[in-house]
Amino acid sequence: MVVVSKLFRQVDIAVGGVYILRILKRLFLLLALLNLSLFCLSHLELLAQEQKEALQLHQQAMAKYVQLQKEPSLKGKPAEWKKCIDSFRELVILYPRSPLAERSVFQVAEIYQEMFNSFGSQGYLMEALLCLSTLLNQYPDSLYGEQALLTTADIYYSKLKDESAAREEYLKFIKRFPQSPQCELARERIASIEQGSPKRNGLVVVNNIRHWTGTEYTRVVIDVDDEVQYENKRLIDPDRIYFDLCPAQISPNIAGMTFPVKDGFLKRIRIAQHDKEVVRVVLDFASISDYSVFPLYNPNRIVIDILGTGKGREVTPAHLAKTAERPPKSSQPNRSGRYSLARQLGLTVGRIVLDPGHGGRDPGALSSNGLREKDITLDVALRLKKLLESGIGCEVILTRSTDRFLSLEERTAIANSNEADLFVSIHTNASNNSKLKGMATYFLNFAITPDAEATAARENAISSKNIRKLQELIKKITLNTKIGESKEFATYMQQGMSSFLRGHYKTTSNLGVKQAPFYVLIGANMPSIIVEVAFITNQEEERFLSQPLYRQRLSEAIYKGIVDYINSLG
Repeated sequence: MVVVSKLFRQVDIAVGGVYILRILKRLFLLLALLNLSLFCLSHLELLAQEQKEALQLHQQAMAKYVQLQKEPSLKGKPAEWKKCIDSFRELVILYPRSPLAERSVFQVAEIYQEMFNSFGSQGYLMEALLCLSTLLNQYPDSLYGEQALLTTADIYYSKLKDESAAREEYLKFIKRFPQSPQCELARERIASIEQGSPKRNGLVVVNNIRHWTGTEYTRVVIDVDDEVQYENKRLIDPDRIYFDLCPAQISPNIAGMTFPVKDGFLKRIRIAQHDKEVVRVVLDFASISDYSVFPLYNPNRIVIDILGTGKGREVTPAHLAKTAERPPKSSQPNRSGRYSLARQLGLTVGRIVLDPGHGGRDPGALSSNGLREKDITLDVALRLKKLLESGIGCEVILTRSTDRFLSLEERTAIANSNEADLFVSIHTNASNNSKLKGMATYFLNFAITPDAEATAARENAISSKNIRKLQELIKKITLNTKIGESKEFATYMQQGMSSFLRGHYKTTSNLGVKQAPFYVLIGANMPSIIVEVAFITNQEEERFLSQPLYRQRLSEAIYKGIVDYINSLG
């Protein structure tokens, strides 16, 4: 009995210990759940606060919209409509995760359509299409996605009368939203397009083929006399890409021609009338890694960018070669505290391409006294070239050194084919408002302010009706891998220019760093910016621009911006 009693006491102790351990485990679990709950509550409170603030912004934007509809005196002014648009855009920028952001993007697209109905400019339809594309790409699961895609197709069909683009968008709608009750309408529209489209009587003429080549980059431009559909495909053994343009015919001036290429990795370009309505252009390569295609307008042309497979060149700047041996200086983080890929790899700058805007038959902006933008930009670029070569010893290439015309795509091609490390396009600004003045620096991205939109429209000089291939351009801009470093370059440039000029001209206005979709920057393989040095339409700045001393100081100001950026790289 004594043995049995001791055994039971030992069992009681053991069971009690296990019981205590279980209690402790449960306490720890409860504490963990409590902490998680507190974290979730804190996060939910933050989200609730954001939603509250987003709701307030949306209500304010809607109030402006309602007021606009009620007051005819406001409704007839495009500037008032744009104020309303900016209110919705502010919400999207500050609270992009809010469901109200999706709704606001869609509402901005609707407002632009209303502006088209009121004022008739097709540029508003272009803005509407861009908003709808943003909604579909940035918010793929949005409740507004179905209506956004259908609206895109309807704009092409009903307002732009572009049946080819409309058919393509209706097909996308059916594929993406097969259960939608609107699919029947989409099918009816497609049937109407296919049955009612008259056959094209004339053929688009392929007038010329131009190319710029480098060791690891080639740009080819196909010149045509009208918009034309095209298909492209890559083949191997041997490596080549062909483009079929239809309906098209070859100009007699280039019929049966082969364009040999002596440098770079492009061997030759062939063109032939593949059949009655198809022109085939074939690019023969030693080897390629990737390529992209996008159209440009006024004049119409198809631009093809191809990248090679080699390692490329290694840059050793002349000013580094002259210095004595010393431990390398580490790259500095960018202004967000991060290290861009260029900084992580310790890359530096050895070759710069300067692009004096406009030239030849394109004078650029004109002042009331006959001062021409093309003359100012060339003079500043020539002065800047001397400063860079003597100051930091890097190689400098000008896209033009005389008064000659260059297309926008040719300027970028010169930078790419010469494997430049930086690309700086120099311009003067202009405005219908003669009071506007100041300097600004732009990098490639979508415009988010009215003044950036206006500047891009003026520099691109693109007809608002030619927007069928808007998607290709959006993709080209979105996939640009140099946006971050270009923005950093633009920031150093703007601060350097402003601080330098204010030391000599107290009235200098700093308009800041901006973003806009400039064609001249599309496809650039290096950090690229546009510098708008002053307003040629402002009386004071026009007087300055006419003075050689001021143009010299402009070149020195840009020089400072470039040097500041290079120093930040290490």
